[in-house]
Amino acid sequence: MIKINGKLKGVKKLNIRVIIVLIAFLILYGIYTSNSEKYPYSIPIIEQYKEKVMDWVFNREKEIYLTYPEENNRAIAIELDQQLRGHNGYFVVVVEGGATVYSGPDQQTTVATILPGSTRIRTLHIAQDFKDGSKQWVFAGNEETGHPLGWIKRNELVFKNDFKKVTDWTLNYFGFCKGEYCGQMLVSKDGFYKNDWYAKGQGLYLRGLHQGKLFEHDGIIWAKKAKSDRWVDLFLLPTDGGEFSHEEKYSDQTIRIFKNQPRLKK
Repeated sequence: MIKINGKLKGVKKLNIRVIIVLIAFLILYGIYTSNSEKYPYSIPIIEQYKEKVMDWVFNREKEIYLTYPEENNRAIAIELDQQLRGHNGYFVVVVEGGATVYSGPDQQTTVATILPGSTRIRTLHIAQDFKDGSKQWVFAGNEETGHPLGWIKRNELVFKNDFKKVTDWTLNYFGFCKGEYCGQMLVSKDGFYKNDWYAKGQGLYLRGLHQGKLFEHDGIIWAKKAKSDRWVDLFLLPTDGGEFSHEEKYSDQTIRIFKNQPRLKK
C-alpha cells in the first residue's frame, strides 16, 4: 500500500512485466528530462504517458468533477412525503436493474459510477432535463453520509409512491437477519404479513410483532408496517426469476426460506 493525497492506494504486484515497463519508462523519462534544458519546449505525449504509467502502477483513479446543482427555474421541489424514512433520514432506492451515475445532469457527461439495484440514496436536488422538460434528474448523495455521488435519471429511482400493493405472493415463510435485528415473516397470499422479530446487543434483548402489507416495484419489495418506524425492511425478488434476497445495504446477510411455519429462536 502507498499513501497518495492522504489516502491509501493499492500498488500493482511487481511481476517481471511491470518491472521491465517501469525501468524502460524511467530510463526514457530520465533522458527526456536531462535534455529538457537544451530545448525550450515540452513534448505533451511524454507527459501524458507519464501520467498513464503512474496511474497503471499505483492504481490511481481518475478524479471526476461533479456539476453541482443551481437554484433556477429547472429546480423541482423535493417532496419528502414521497420518500422512505430510515435511521439516517429520508431516502429512495435504485431500480432493480441498477442506475448509472453521471457527473452532470446529462448523458453526455462523465460516468461517475454505477449503483446496483436497491441501493439507498439521498435526493439532494431534483432538476428538469435541459433538453427534455418531461424528464428529471436527481442529484444523489450517499444514504448514510449525504456525500454527493452525482446525477441519476429520475426514472432509475424508486420513490414511495412508485410502490404498489402485492396481490399475489408465494413465499409464505422466511427468516432474515440484518445485523443484530432478526425476524421471521409469515405472509399471506395477498401480501399481508406478520413479522415475529427480536434484536439483541449491549446486554439487551428486545422482541415484538410487526404487522403490515407488502408493496413492490419491479422486483423491489417493501414490507410496509401498519405502525411505521425507522426500521425499513426492503428485499429484492428479481423479475428474471433470481433468488429472493436482501436489499443492497444488507446484501451480505442471508435469508432462509421455510416450508413450514417456524418458531422464532432466541
